Amino acid sequence: MATKTTKTTRTNWKELYQDLPEKVAVILREKRVKPEQLTAKTDGEILALGLSDTDLETIRAKYPPVIPSMLEGPSSAKIPPLANTLGRDDKPVSTSHFYKYPRRVYGRSARYKALVKKINRNQAPTLQAALEQLIPAAGGKNKSIDLHVNTLETGLRGEIKVPFSTGKTIRVEIFSDKTITALNNNEFNFDVLLATPADMPKLAKYAKVLGPKGLMPNPKNGTVVANPVTRAKQMSSGASIAYKTEPKFPIIHLSLGKTSQKVDELTANLTTILHEIGLPKIKSAYLTSTQTPSVRLDLTSLAP
Repeated sequence: MATKTTKTTRTNWKELYQDLPEKVAVILREKRVKPEQLTAKTDGEILALGLSDTDLETIRAKYPPVIPSMLEGPSSAKIPPLANTLGRDDKPVSTSHFYKYPRRVYGRSARYKALVKKINRNQAPTLQAALEQLIPAAGGKNKSIDLHVNTLETGLRGEIKVPFSTGKTIRVEIFSDKTITALNNNEFNFDVLLATPADMPKLAKYAKVLGPKGLMPNPKNGTVVANPVTRAKQMSSGASIAYKTEPKFPIIHLSLGKTSQKVDELTANLTTILHEIGLPKIKSAYLTSTQTPSVRLDLTSLAP
C-alpha cells in the first residue's frame, strides 16, 4: 500500500507582517506569533508581548479578533454566536474543540488595571507631569519611554538633535560588499544603512526590499553622505533621532529615553522632539513604557 506523505509548509517569518510598522513586526516575528494566532489573542496577551496601546490599535486595524467575547465565569456553558447557528434545520452541530471548549477572553490583566488607577487618563497632563506618572508605573530601572504622535498628514520625516542621550543603541551599517551579501541572504542586521552617492546605483535593485522597511538610504534623512564613517559616529552617539510617519498611517513612533534618566532630561528631549516635528502638524501625542497604559500629553503648554 502506498503511504501518504504530508508536506509541512515552513513559515517564512521574514515575509510576515509587512503591513505593520517594522518595530511591531519585529516583536511579533521574534515571539513567533503567526497571524492566525494573533487574531485569536486577547488584548492583554498582545500587550504582554511587549507592545504598547498604540501598537495594539495598529495591530487590531489589520488583524481584528475573530473570537467573540466569552462571558461570565469558567463554568459558563455559553458558546459563540456562530456555534449557536449550527444545529438548526437539522444541520449537525460542530464537534470541533473550539466549540466544545470555547476560549474565554478575560481582557486586561490585573497589573494593567492597577496601573490605570494610578494614571489620570481623563486629563492630559503637562510633559513633566506625564513623565512623573509614567516612570513609576513602568516599574523598571532601564525601560524605554516611547512617544507616539498622531499627525495630520503622512510623509513627514527628518532628524532631530536632542539635548540628552536617548539611551538607545542604533545599529548603523556602512554600505559595502558585505552588505550586498547580507541583503542577498535576506538579512537585515541594522537599523540605519549609510551610503555614498557613488554607492546608490549598486543599491537600486534592493530598493523594493529596503524601501518598505524604511532602510533605503536617502539624502533627505542624512543617510546618503560623502563621509559615512563620520556620520555613523554621530548617529551612534544616541543624541540624534530620525523620525518619519508610517508609510500608510499618519503616526510617528519614537523612543526618547530610558526610565533611569532624570525627568528633566526626558522632558528636554520630549520638548525638543515635539517642537521639531511641528506643533501645527500634530493632532495628538501619547507617552508609554513597557506594558503600561498610555498617557495623553497636553500640548497647549508648548504653544508660543
